[in-house]
Amino acid sequence: MYNKQKEAFVALEVYLKPTGKTPPKFEYQASSKTMFKDTLTGRKYSTYQFANWLNEKHVVEKVKQGYVLKLGSVDLESDRMDKYTHSNMQRKFIWYFVKDNYQARNVDGMKPIGQAMPQYASQQMTEAQPSAPENAQPVTMEDHKSMRELDDDLPPF
Repeated sequence: MYNKQKEAFVALEVYLKPTGKTPPKFEYQASSKTMFKDTLTGRKYSTYQFANWLNEKHVVEKVKQGYVLKLGSVDLESDRMDKYTHSNMQRKFIWYFVKDNYQARNVDGMKPIGQAMPQYASQQMTEAQPSAPENAQPVTMEDHKSMRELDDDLPPF
């Protein structure tokens, strides 16, 4: 049988309360003092401690495993009726991780560049071949002067 263990859900969530207003005004809100709750550890973080949560061990492990952070919200119906807004709705605002499958995708069935391009194969060094023929003589100063005599004198412009 296929046995796949379910991985732990790592997220940071906060519940927003209804304002009783309609769009374009905010329908839900939370104070800056409202604490976000880590779904795995149960620890609470203020808005200003978001970076601290990102540096937690279990969050860093998720990132190393190839997960990316996403932001989402869902409207929930509560058991209690809010006495000020006369509503039992609340919004759950959550930062959560999903597996990043972007690297695995290919476009139109084409191979990724790493597979399509020929890879460099190291070879042993060979001895350099001489570029001049065996009977070649070095150029001397006398040869250079004799070549100058072959130049034509051009009239000035």
